[in-house]
Amino acid sequence: MSQWTQVSGSIRIDGLVFGEVTDSKIKESIEKKLGTIVTFESNEELWNLPKEKTTPMGSEGGLRYEYITTAKDTSSLSRGSLFIEGSLRDYGGVCTSKDCKTPCYYEDNTDYKEIIEWLNRAFAGEHKRGDLFFIRQGIIEIVVESNVEKILLIWNEELNNFEEHKIILNKK
Repeated sequence: MSQWTQVSGSIRIDGLVFGEVTDSKIKESIEKKLGTIVTFESNEELWNLPKEKTTPMGSEGGLRYEYITTAKDTSSLSRGSLFIEGSLRDYGGVCTSKDCKTPCYYEDNTDYKEIIEWLNRAFAGEHKRGDLFFIRQGIIEIVVESNVEKILLIWNEELNNFEEHKIILNKK
């Protein structure tokens, strides 16, 4: 039986567009920071990219993202939103079945922390003069199918990183 890690969230992107800084350059910068999206249909070359060059991946592909510009003019500080979502099949963990021939439920469901590390590697840290954009707000929800908790990642603007918050689910 497969285990699924569900991810969904939105990040508000702010930045000043002037000179050579355009929304398309912001989008390129985001793509460079987050990495390549690998899908079920992707070729073997993409599937074999180093982990640092792709979004977090399950057995059928990786997380997807899309940046959408919502600003109507270049004078608006709020540029748009970055949406992140996906269903990661058999993402991480250790199989608990002794005679496992197919994926099953997992004992260690903490690999979602790699998603936190991926986001913080891409966006955390001090913003410097010349950065194309910065994060104003962000919230990402992660649900590991067999866990009894929901993980919320909330952007901490003062610390410039995503912080993990757990919500205990009432599973019956």
